[in-house]
Amino acid sequence: MKWAPHHLAEFWANAETHQRIFKTKLCMAESPTDACDARIVQAHTIPRSQLRQIAVDGHVYSMSASPSDLVQNDGLITAKKIGINKFSVLNCFCAKHDNDLFSPIEDEPLIFSAHQLALLQYRTVASEVYRKVMGHRTTLTHLREQKEKSHSAEALERMTLLLSYARGEELALRDSGAAFALCEKNLFGEIYDGVSALVVHFKKMPSIMTVGGFLPECDYHGNTLQLLGNDKAIYEAVSFNILSVEGQAALAFLWTKGESVVKSFAESFIDQEPSRYTTMAIQTAFEHLENTCMAPQWWESLRKVKRDLLLRRMQIGGSPFEKRQSNASLTAA
Repeated sequence: MKWAPHHLAEFWANAETHQRIFKTKLCMAESPTDACDARIVQAHTIPRSQLRQIAVDGHVYSMSASPSDLVQNDGLITAKKIGINKFSVLNCFCAKHDNDLFSPIEDEPLIFSAHQLALLQYRTVASEVYRKVMGHRTTLTHLREQKEKSHSAEALERMTLLLSYARGEELALRDSGAAFALCEKNLFGEIYDGVSALVVHFKKMPSIMTVGGFLPECDYHGNTLQLLGNDKAIYEAVSFNILSVEGQAALAFLWTKGESVVKSFAESFIDQEPSRYTTMAIQTAFEHLENTCMAPQWWESLRKVKRDLLLRRMQIGGSPFEKRQSNASLTAA
């Protein structure tokens, strides 16, 4: 695919805006009674103690979607090695809160205690809110830039698309903000029983690790769970984690106690044949979560056609122009 000069220039301008905004530093845990130390760090959403378990020479594979990589690969997501100190980091916690709050999941064995579940849920929701806030700022910046351009048919079409996208972001922020406020209230109030969980243990080390949240639209049977885009609906999000417990993979679905949509989503996973669990977990991560990394031995051992299928799934999942499949999993990869 050849990039037209004006499209290429616009791409680089948009990419620069995106990167600048996502460098914004703030602490999601700051409160009037618990001040920050004013030093925002690149906080890991997947603990380094976890990443070390699948890394080779301190590196894992992750999605490569930087502006230069996208231009070089005709807009396609690829995978490349990255040091674990640089993977899965966001500017959303100060050093004090990052160290003090998350010590029970960074420095202690992961046993999915009530406190650890509350921390995993809180950090996932906080990171998702941060991403959504910064993403919305980026969209609003692009909207202002489009308004300053000529009122050509192409510019008006882009403005319409951006306005629709911004509205969707506002709805997502409304619901994720409410979820974050509840997680924050419970965690700092030391109320650790507000998180429900389904944890599936595997026999081998994880091939991938991922931590993130998304809105499940369909379950693993293909049934519709929630239709997005309705501004009167309150949407439920699942926190989806693949981590290591005592040298074996563990998949944890987390949700706020009392939420029925995510409960149904998790239950539909264990309704499937156990022989499909690994495939379904990996494909769900690639479809929904860019915060996914791969063990080098596993990724390099896959045939190219399988790697391409997984990368294509992430490409489709991250695009607002592609229709999702009607079930949460794909054919075996």
